[in-house]
Amino acid sequence: MKQRGVDLERTCPDPAGYVQEQAERRVRLGLLVAELVKGQSLQAKPDQLRKQVEEFAQAYENPGELIRYYFSDRNRLAEVEAIVVEQNVVDWVLNTAQVTDKALAFDELMAPG
Repeated sequence: MKQRGVDLERTCPDPAGYVQEQAERRVRLGLLVAELVKGQSLQAKPDQLRKQVEEFAQAYENPGELIRYYFSDRNRLAEVEAIVVEQNVVDWVLNTAQVTDKALAFDELMAPG
């Protein structure tokens, strides 16, 4: 980044601390989501996988070829599975969240932290 003219001291005074903070946040979030998926049975179901792959395939000239492509390799199918699980988590949160409206002044909304 220094070679590209970025002043690291000004941009990020503690890059190691920032990277560690971000890594810890991602791990905590991953553990939380994994526990939510397990506890609420939000794993991808075979019919959801098939539906998602078929949806991807609609944009292709030969949809059957793309469907075979995904289902012929466990790693490719795992990518689709991650998308389906993520959508299951989002749907669960949207269906169970309790939203409360709160009036805020513009300055309060835009205040850092």
